[in-house]
Amino acid sequence: MKTKGKAWQLVVTVLLIAAFVYTAFFGVAVKYGDVTRTYIKGAQDIRFGVDIKGGVNVTFAPSDGYDATDEQLDAAQLVIENRLVGLNVTDYELYVDYDSDRLILEFPWQSGETDFDPEAAIEEIGTTAYLTFREGSSADGELILDGSMGYIGIVDSPVRVELRGGRIVEIEDNASGRRLKQFLARFHDPENMVVAAEFGIGLNTHSRCAGNCYIEDESTYGTFHIGFGRNIALGGVQDASGHYDLVTHAPCIYVDNRMIMDHGQLTVLEPSIYI
Repeated sequence: MKTKGKAWQLVVTVLLIAAFVYTAFFGVAVKYGDVTRTYIKGAQDIRFGVDIKGGVNVTFAPSDGYDATDEQLDAAQLVIENRLVGLNVTDYELYVDYDSDRLILEFPWQSGETDFDPEAAIEEIGTTAYLTFREGSSADGELILDGSMGYIGIVDSPVRVELRGGRIVEIEDNASGRRLKQFLARFHDPENMVVAAEFGIGLNTHSRCAGNCYIEDESTYGTFHIGFGRNIALGGVQDASGHYDLVTHAPCIYVDNRMIMDHGQLTVLEPSIYI
């Protein structure tokens, strides 16, 4: 039997097998500077299913029996999906049960993951939600600061902060108010450091607003904060010499004339965790 003419086929077959094996183990990715784009995932990137590897199953439900609309459920689903993608979790299952006002999320642990902490995983999805203020905002009002003052720490007593045209125009002259004024004076930027730049809602039930860490303060469930000064790193356009957050407890928050937080309690969806 003549095999000489078929030698090239054997070589091609071996090369193809080698290429498939390499791709299966290492994947295909291209790096541009600091950005890596993955076209085919390798073995180290594969997430096994929950039944094999284990993972997290979470049910999101309205607090205090709140009757969520279909539109609210759809909006919550979109927010969760965006956060999962941002955390590089792409093999999740998320669906809406409109009859019982529930969102059910399931995703497996990543290969090589050793810290199997479902609550920590949910905290990553349910961390501080924030918005940046639109440039030229005409926000007027009075902020009663009773939480913490960012890097300065906890307030000794509530401070009345008056805003006009999206800027701080007056800070109450008490002990905590004077500490805040002294902090701002160090930046030598009186025009920009008083501009409202961020609005955030704390969603982390494990955090405590104790003035020890500004990130923990502003992420504490039942609080909201307004950030002032620079917000370019958050996607805004406001530049300043620095940034700081003023945290307040138990707010009532409305979005498009619809209440989403009632005295610090969410009126939309909150998670229950099942393993």
